[in-house]
Amino acid sequence: SINYKGVFTQKDLKAVFNEIDLLIVPSLCKETFSLITLEAISFGVPVLLTNNVGAKDVVLEYDSSFVVSSTKLELKTKIKSILEQPTQLSLYNKKILENEFSHSIDKHEREINTLYTNLIS
Repeated sequence: SINYKGVFTQKDLKAVFNEIDLLIVPSLCKETFSLITLEAISFGVPVLLTNNVGAKDVVLEYDSSFVVSSTKLELKTKIKSILEQPTQLSLYNKKILENEFSHSIDKHEREINTLYTNLIS
């Protein structure tokens, strides 16, 4: 079943993510990054998102099949696939937990600054 969690605060993160099997970020528009993706992965929660989300590169490190096009049909097909084969989530979660989580806002800031510095140089 799908439960919309609504708004929560930083202090609620652990409790919220402990109840989530999959975070879905279904952006139709281009997004710069999506910090919620990093937060979910930092708690071991798999993320399904569209290719419009800047954080798709992070998800690609774990499972490329969880980055779909922004069409409703492809998103619906992937969700249906996950419901029919929930072991996909277990494998994804295992990859997250086995890999070293090397993402941080400081690292992200340095990477973005380097990217922009290289563009204007």
